[in-house]
Formats: sequence, structure tokens, C-alpha cells
Amino acid sequence: MSTCETPVSWLALERYHLGELAAVERAGLDAHLQRCTSCAASLREIDADTRPLPALPDVSPGWLDLRRLDWNWTSLRWLVLLAAPALAGLLLAIVPERPQASPAWEAKTTWKGGELAISLVRERDGRTSADPTTFQDGDRFKVLLTTPVDVTWIVEITQEEEVFTPLGSGEVTAQNLAPLAGAFALTGDAPATVCAVVDENVRVCALLWPERR
Repeated sequence: MSTCETPVSWLALERYHLGELAAVERAGLDAHLQRCTSCAASLREIDADTRPLPALPDVSPGWLDLRRLDWNWTSLRWLVLLAAPALAGLLLAIVPERPQASPAWEAKTTWKGGELAISLVRERDGRTSADPTTFQDGDRFKVLLTTPVDVTWIVEITQEEEVFTPLGSGEVTAQNLAPLAGAFALTGDAPATVCAVVDENVRVCALLWPERR
């Protein structure tokens, strides 16, 4: 068959690819993939995906001399990323109808004497956008974390009451807009909450809405 009555989510297929599923879940998905050519094709696409992760400019703290900028797309993207922390609160504030049952999704919080903040970068058809609020099938995302201290992090993505951790975990030193390792993709018609969790229970989150083409 070429389509599924109940298609497997892209995040679930990514977890399968990364070996993150429990044995029972993996066995069930194995059986599904044997009879569903559509999901099997999506898994092959994930297996074969060798595209580079969304590119991020090396933005260093300090003043930016606007007079010396080469005013091209790359320069404009630098300015957008420099303004990302300020834009994050504004963009998230105008998203309508926050789901009442979803986790708290504040983009920043005061923590250990400084600011802990999450920002996202979206890559779509070779173009990058800072602090997006929407996604389409095929979009890829990088997570940026601003932290006043060295932390161990894990990224949790909640969609339709399922929690995924496609990036695993890692460590990052105190800095602004530190790119976390890996990238992830979203699919489907349900909003997704993307949270960076540090110190086991401190989290900052951003909300992404499905975008109608």
C-alpha cells in the first residue's frame, strides 16, 4: 500500500533511526514498516539525509560596525540573530490561543543570577529564519541556548501529548546563543512545544504552530 491509515510521525521515525525506541515500540514499528511503503520511504529519506545542519553565523559579543558590513543576505541574517533574544519574547507573545494543557513555554527565565533563554533557527529550502513560530513538513530546526553558567542540557519536544528527545543530551558552557548539537524536523498538524531542560527540572520553551501552505 502507498498510504497509511495511521501514518507514523516524522519524530517517531527519527527516534527509530537513532535507536531511541524501547524494544516493544521498535517491534511494533518494524511490523508497520513491513506493510507500509509510505512510512518505509520516509525512513529511507531520514537514513539517507546527509544534508549539513542549518548554518549559523559566528556571532561574537561586542559592538557591530554597521558601516563596514557587506549588506547582503548573510549580513542581514547576522543582525536578525543578534536581535533574537529580544525578538523571541515579542514573537511568542503574539501567538494566539496557547494550549492550556501544554507545558509552560516561556522563552526565558532568570536563573542563578542570569538569564536562561531558548531561541530557534529554522531552515527551509536553504533559507534560515531566527525565532520562527511556525513549521511546515520538511523544515529543520537548530536550538540556541543562552545560559549564565555551564549546564548539561536535554531538548524535549512535545507534540500530541507525546514527548520526544531527538537531540539526545549534551553540555554547553556559559554563553549567549550557544547552538546545541544536532537538528530536528517536525511534521503533522499539531502544535509542538520545544523545551531546553537544564539542571533536571529548569526549562525554557518555545511553541511552534503548523503552517498551512
